[in-house]
Amino acid sequence: MNRFFVIFTIFTIGLMFSLSSIPTSEAKLWDYIMDVEFVKNPIPKGENPILIGTIVDHAYLPISGIDVKILFGGESYILKSDEHGEFGKQFDSDQLKPRIYSVQVFATSDDGKKSMARTTLEIEGHVGKDAKYERQLESM
Repeated sequence: MNRFFVIFTIFTIGLMFSLSSIPTSEAKLWDYIMDVEFVKNPIPKGENPILIGTIVDHAYLPISGIDVKILFGGESYILKSDEHGEFGKQFDSDQLKPRIYSVQVFATSDDGKKSMARTTLEIEGHVGKDAKYERQLESM
């Protein structure tokens, strides 16, 4: 019985050392869950895009009064979520050219909790480089 205890103890200590040498992940969960999307995507050139989003905690309860920062088309916009955890922004399309835009949305509460989401918006009429060169070759 004593021999079994010694072997078990040595095995346990060895296992603890081997597990402690495994690197841990630096990844961490966001404090909130955020969902963002454009009401219509893709949109025709000249139409104003509308971004909507929702912020909830991990129990899926809405979070109100959160500062929301939207980075879109080289501009930055600051909003607040309402009592349902929802927010929205209509963008002016005068400066937007036909292409695919990347949109990043950051949310921060007063107590430092954070969240982030990304989406894309396609404005129709975008002509890829390959298609442009093919048309030039066809016209020759």
